[in-house]
Amino acid sequence: MSNEVLRLKIQFLLEPCMIDLIFKDTNFTNFWYCLDTKKFELVEQLKKDICFKIFKNTSTDYKSISILIDNFEVPSFESTRIFRDNDLIQICLKAKPQLSKKRKFFEPLKENKKPHLEENITEVTSEKTVQIVKPFEAALIGTSMIKHLDPNKIFENKKCFFKSISGGRISDILEFVRKREGFFNDCKFICLTCGSNDCDSYNDIQTTIQRCIDLATYLHSKYPKSILIFNELIPRLKTKYIDLDLFEKRRLCFNNFLNSSLKIIASCQIVKHEEFEDKSKLDFLLSDGVHISPNNAVSKYIQDIKNVLKS
Repeated sequence: MSNEVLRLKIQFLLEPCMIDLIFKDTNFTNFWYCLDTKKFELVEQLKKDICFKIFKNTSTDYKSISILIDNFEVPSFESTRIFRDNDLIQICLKAKPQLSKKRKFFEPLKENKKPHLEENITEVTSEKTVQIVKPFEAALIGTSMIKHLDPNKIFENKKCFFKSISGGRISDILEFVRKREGFFNDCKFICLTCGSNDCDSYNDIQTTIQRCIDLATYLHSKYPKSILIFNELIPRLKTKYIDLDLFEKRRLCFNNFLNSSLKIIASCQIVKHEEFEDKSKLDFLLSDGVHISPNNAVSKYIQDIKNVLKS
């Protein structure tokens, strides 16, 4: 594949009954789209091109489609530079297609006509639930440790971006934010929880620390106006790859690095979770020995972050 072309995997979120009615070919529900990097343009142009190539004539107006990445709508005024090679792009219809009128009762049924589809041509294509949050004013990104957190309870009255990467390591977080370059331009806060899965791995602690430095310096350079917030790692009751004692030594070393060095390197705020340091409470605070209990601990974790925001 030429460096002058990006491949985008296009996936349509569409009611099955509409496929034969609006597509030139049913294979167009999932296909590869080649984006010419020599002529990066607005997403508006991408919509027009897709409509021209795959929809039947006059069946659908390009203004009626939404382009999504990770269930977030990309505005028409955004540049296609936001996409990366092999990105999965989802498309849904915001309004019903402008299809042909219903067959009159005296009109003979044409050959190969599908009456069960003909009856549905005036129905509105159901739109998938999409959270439109551009521009983002705050972001909460991390591993599955934050999967039960509601960012709107942390960053009140702000449009929030949220991403929890199950099993994610710091390198996965860095790859994710690099692919979404520009998504966080207007974020006042970028809050991160990462490092636990790195500590519970065969990587040494210095590798984990270096990857955290890479992540923090990247975010600081790309979003200098944003306040970076890193959460200290909380203890675990069990591990997957290494002994629990070794994990605990790495965790403490990582937290010490956050407080002593990272604050200087990337000018960030560090959130302490002191109640989680009481090992006698972990059975109560952790739902499975690893993740924060949605009932017993999420509110405490959130309050620790809010305390830093107020300071």
